[in-house]
Amino acid sequence: MTEKEARILQRGLRSVLVVAEYVAQEPDADLWDEEDVYPLVEFTAEHSDRWEYVIKQRAAPCEIPTMPKLPDLDHPRIQSILDLRYPSAGILEVDHFYNAAMIGAKHERKACMRIALAIDAKSAMAFPPQVGAPEESTGNMLQQVVLEAIEAKGALPVEIHVLNREFKIVLDPLAEALGFQIKVRDSLPALSFAKNEMEAMLVHGG
Repeated sequence: MTEKEARILQRGLRSVLVVAEYVAQEPDADLWDEEDVYPLVEFTAEHSDRWEYVIKQRAAPCEIPTMPKLPDLDHPRIQSILDLRYPSAGILEVDHFYNAAMIGAKHERKACMRIALAIDAKSAMAFPPQVGAPEESTGNMLQQVVLEAIEAKGALPVEIHVLNREFKIVLDPLAEALGFQIKVRDSLPALSFAKNEMEAMLVHGG
């Protein structure tokens, strides 16, 4: 843990103690009686033996939609695939998710593993996954796992199915370059099965 993170954690714990003390003193008060409104603790001063603070009701901040970061297309690799004139066959299910398994060298701070996975929708065959650290670009990971699947299968997909619009946006440039479609689906049955098997293997393997 860094010093900055420790200070944030300390302030968060102090805020929890302040709210707990207030609720103990005012048992009839309900700080969560309005939907999407929460108590915000503002510290006005700190002394060696006490804190000065106020508790205010604040609306939960609205999520601001942002354009996902598009990957840098791997043009030499894409051109190599085009030159090979692969046939079009089948559907790929593609997803990206976090896993509880930790990565990092012996003396490095550990981080949760990120995995990008591509599965053949008909055969449920898994192609080489992409494993990355939290700071890696989701778009780059998805692009790499799709390119690996195409090269391993020796064929372009007719379609790629994903679970959310963001993944469609980041894969659209690659789809346009190679001539296939990206579609958003409510579920990815083959990939869900493979994901569960992979997570079970990582847990038992750890």
